[in-house]
Amino acid sequence: MQIAISTIDREPAFVHKLLDTLFVNDQAEGLRIRCVVNGDDDGYLQHWDQIETEVLDEKGMRELASFSTKRRIFFNTMRCLVDADHSDSLLYCQDDVIFCSNWRSKLNTMISKAPDYLRRTEPRHRAKQRSEDRYVLSLYASYPFKTRPVASYPTQKFYGMQCVYFPQVVLKDIALKMADTFRGGRCPPDDIWLKESCMRQDLPILCGIPNLVQHVGNGSTIGSSFHTSPTFQE
Repeated sequence: MQIAISTIDREPAFVHKLLDTLFVNDQAEGLRIRCVVNGDDDGYLQHWDQIETEVLDEKGMRELASFSTKRRIFFNTMRCLVDADHSDSLLYCQDDVIFCSNWRSKLNTMISKAPDYLRRTEPRHRAKQRSEDRYVLSLYASYPFKTRPVASYPTQKFYGMQCVYFPQVVLKDIALKMADTFRGGRCPPDDIWLKESCMRQDLPILCGIPNLVQHVGNGSTIGSSFHTSPTFQE
């Protein structure tokens, strides 16, 4: 597994809280962690020697200047997915979340239980003889799902890209489709795009319960109302 964090230099710098919780008790040991900066300055991340940073070059900055706020967010999420190692799974998160304690062992349990959960609860999955590894796992939701450790997340209700796990078998396809959408000029909010893409592909969205991250960025970049997870447990 690899991790990609979509981040921007801002105040308050939420990303430091995220990284503190990510690395606690050496839980991120051995994982490749990319901080994908929506800009050309990664100075605010320089004291984190455990991560890789990716910034925009001069051409990228000129393009970025012409983007709307929603397109900038979509663009950075796309970079996180497109430039990932597609031979591995990806844990994607925004920079204004914090992780719970023991997040890695809890995530491993969710990943191990997801295929059996799909076999038992998703008849369409069985009927179409799909691989039970084909799903998207949200690790954050503002809904109070109860089934543990994974629950079905009704695709039409999905919103919020705070933290999402992409199995290796779906990562490349989703990344390329996102890039095609971006090049085509259409740029909805990234969570709406993922929801619509999963609906078109009949790709199930699952939710890990209790949520592994909490949203702490009080004040959205695009002005939507602030929301938190009711199932998060520190």
